[in-house]
Amino acid sequence: MEASIVLYLLSVAGVTFIGTIAPGPVVVATIAKGEENKHAGLLMSLGIALVNVPIVVLIRFGLGSFLFSARLQDIASIGGGIVLLLMGIMLLRSTGKLADKRKGLPGSSILTGVLVWVVNPYFYIFWATVGMSLLMRGIEFGFVGLVLFVVVQWGFVALPLELISQGVFRTKRFWSEHTRKIVFAVCSFVLAGFGIWFIVSVFL
Repeated sequence: MEASIVLYLLSVAGVTFIGTIAPGPVVVATIAKGEENKHAGLLMSLGIALVNVPIVVLIRFGLGSFLFSARLQDIASIGGGIVLLLMGIMLLRSTGKLADKRKGLPGSSILTGVLVWVVNPYFYIFWATVGMSLLMRGIEFGFVGLVLFVVVQWGFVALPLELISQGVFRTKRFWSEHTRKIVFAVCSFVLAGFGIWFIVSVFL
């Protein structure tokens, strides 16, 4: 029993870590927020947890099939694409501002975490497939397995995001204004690009 639950938690940790560091809106937003707050990654992971924990509860009580229907995923892709496109535009607009007035992405890091996770189609793909499978496996270990799933999953979202934001924050003093503009311009175009792709992919 002990050995099997350890292997189970290692699988949760591995899948979560790899999914978190995969290039996408979450990583890009962490880079953008990390310039202003070294703990942006941790705060964003809390925002992601605010979404994931209710999902875990709903799946536990058998509502997973409704939450992840194909039609709902299409609606989320279009709505999420629009949100990411707007976030990219707002970030690009902030790129040219003076150093004492720039703010990057608007809103708190926690809110940013909620937004970039909910509007990301990967969120639905993850929970409809491997996420639900891992969760159901955890339920076999009882309440302890369910709690450990939530804790480990959050921890391995928080770890890479915090490392990214810390890295950005600690190295930003070496950035010239030109470098900053390039970094933020790239981030804004990537966010907008993901937004456009999410919208277009629904009709392909």
